[in-house]
Amino acid sequence: MSHHNTAFHQLLKPLSRHEFEGLAKEHHVGQKLRSASRWDQFIGMAMSQFSGRQSLRDIQSNLESQQHKLYHLGAKPIARSTLARMNEKQPAHLYQAVFYKLLKRCQSRPSTHQFRFKRRVGKRNFTSSLSQNRT
Repeated sequence: MSHHNTAFHQLLKPLSRHEFEGLAKEHHVGQKLRSASRWDQFIGMAMSQFSGRQSLRDIQSNLESQQHKLYHLGAKPIARSTLARMNEKQPAHLYQAVFYKLLKRCQSRPSTHQFRFKRRVGKRNFTSSLSQNRT
């Protein structure tokens, strides 16, 4: 059987774990984390965001059911209480720094894809479609 990366793995590709761990060390507050890492927290929260999970219990059960996929991402399931404590005690500045690092990387890359519409799109086409939707 051939190997296929998951869509979630492809979403994480722009962010290397090495860069993330470096930012996590810069933004760490308090004692050393024993049972889970900031990478585990990030993977868990990202998976819950993409899958539309609402509660900590729902997030925990989803992470446990996806344990074999987490292993390949270098993460492990997190207990509900640990996730709650990490979300409460650890500052969100890490994720702000991750966002700006990814934004800077995306802005510096030139677009290689030339996107074109099949038909000419202009103001007239847009306003005519709006008027058709109103009637």
